Amino acid sequence: MTDTLPKLLYIGDVPVENSYHGSALLYRLLEDYPAGRLMIYECGQHSDPSRRLVAAEYRHKAYPLTRLRNSRFSRMHASFLVRYISYQAAKTTQAISRFQPDAILTVGHGYSWMLADQVAKRLNIPLHFIVHDDVPELIHLHASVKRLYQHRFRNAYRDAKSRLCVSPYMVDAYKQRYGAEGAVLYPGRSKQVSEIPYRTPSNTKNSKLRFAYAGTLNSSGAVQCLNELDSALTCHGVDSEIQLYGPFTEGQARTSGFSSDRAVFGGLIPAQEIVNRLQESADVLFLPLSFSGNDRANMKVHFPSKMTDYTATGLPILVYGPIDASGIMWTRDRIGSTLTATHRSELPAALTALECVEQRTLLGRRAFEIGRQEFDHAVSFRVLRSSLG
Repeated sequence: MTDTLPKLLYIGDVPVENSYHGSALLYRLLEDYPAGRLMIYECGQHSDPSRRLVAAEYRHKAYPLTRLRNSRFSRMHASFLVRYISYQAAKTTQAISRFQPDAILTVGHGYSWMLADQVAKRLNIPLHFIVHDDVPELIHLHASVKRLYQHRFRNAYRDAKSRLCVSPYMVDAYKQRYGAEGAVLYPGRSKQVSEIPYRTPSNTKNSKLRFAYAGTLNSSGAVQCLNELDSALTCHGVDSEIQLYGPFTEGQARTSGFSSDRAVFGGLIPAQEIVNRLQESADVLFLPLSFSGNDRANMKVHFPSKMTDYTATGLPILVYGPIDASGIMWTRDRIGSTLTATHRSELPAALTALECVEQRTLLGRRAFEIGRQEFDHAVSFRVLRSSLG
């Protein structure tokens, strides 16, 4: 009964489109929202029109001075936007007045969640706050502005009608930090991926052990993990390859710090096709979690969104990251769902286990079952519906 859902206004820096990262997660979450009851108000970066939700109305608000974003003045520009956004509530309220929303949805990323909070209070309607990363700790701002940013985040999080955190570890951390209870909203699958049945892995007798990584190389921590996997495979002496799928070329990967003779570059595969591609071409999926000191705080509370589609393949997953990373803790709470390694010294034993076809099949089947229970599209939409009331 989607017609009972409130008229929902999304205000956020994360574009809502069928691509990757947070954009894809929002697209999947909202793809069942009824026509005429959803407006997307994107701030800063705008979505690709060809990848948008068909049933939603889209608006866009550009940020000023964007040429400074990737310059030596980037921190100054970010600090400027924190203050700039405070003066946009009246204009934004006027811009969306025709839609007459019943509720506002935002993501705690960038700056426009502050705008969403202000508009919700102006209109006296509920705010629903999704948090994927620990942005108050991660964002690079001048010290005084960062304190202001964190203060506003705390107030917006506390005042929101619902607080949807990406992991149970974030729920606990934010309850301790902000004194407000949240609910878990795991990254969800698309409807199409949710309908994929279990399939016994093909080519299980292939002499080459084929690893695959689907994601980006924007994180130096992920690149470090890929390099350590490559080194472990060299030392292990097994005939192997590392397939990489993402928005980068071999040259761009090299610039990012990853280069290997066993690397095979597959490019960016559309989200609706990546599961089938992995099923056909890989034996093991690699999920790196950053060991970098700059990422450690976020690693403890975020959730690796790759897990949602990885588990849909029915292939075994090797999770490599620090022992206190949320992705490691989550998998260890679900015995038999993945193989984990928390130090490079643990990689050889994991590789030995993954050479066994029967072990790979058991791990993949268990991961598939867990993923269907926790990441199915219907599960995610049910959490959203419950939060919206």
